[in-house]
Amino acid sequence: MTSTQSKQTIVVIGATGLQGPGVIQALLNDGRWSVRALTQDTHSPKAQILLSRYQTADNRLSLVTGYVYDAASLRTAFEDAYGVFALTSERYPNDGVVQFCMPLPGNKPIQWTDPAHDMGAFVASPRISPEEMAQTFTRVTGKQAVHSPISFEKFGNLSSALVGPAFKEDAIEMMQWASVAPNDKTCYGAFEMESERSSEELGVGGSSFEDWLRRSAWTGPENS
Repeated sequence: MTSTQSKQTIVVIGATGLQGPGVIQALLNDGRWSVRALTQDTHSPKAQILLSRYQTADNRLSLVTGYVYDAASLRTAFEDAYGVFALTSERYPNDGVVQFCMPLPGNKPIQWTDPAHDMGAFVASPRISPEEMAQTFTRVTGKQAVHSPISFEKFGNLSSALVGPAFKEDAIEMMQWASVAPNDKTCYGAFEMESERSSEELGVGGSSFEDWLRRSAWTGPENS
């Protein structure tokens, strides 16, 4: 590679993800840059589709093998490059830490319901914040846990992958409301706190997060 070529090369991390292709297209359309697309497997269908879709007539797009958690592979991928588009994440795989990934502030009180145990009898459980959920999980299971917030869009994508694409917007809007619901009210802002007397009057209440943990024996994702 000549020095002129190296000054024109931009390495794009996350090339086959949601943001990478748009960055690659913009750089190639500019005309001044060659793009080296970083991917874990240059022969994967996604990588090959990327190459065929965005390759230029003068072949300014290339694929390079690399992994963001492997420093040696990155050094090889970055060799002689002029710049790097670094789309990274603070989440480290297989480090044993369970992450509660909700698009909410850590101290935001919210209410969950166990659909298998409480649905039909209760509409909401005791309030708990994402940080308190992580702390409760650690206390019950002995495993380290943290609240690691994500974007509304990513939460919608993850939710729709589980229950179907039609649920994506509902999931996003649900969390957007939860993020701004008044902290001094219950049932997601529907009632004043002093009006919530059902547990005292009836002697029963929806399951707490700790109740659910102990009942379900859930100790985190299988690879945690």
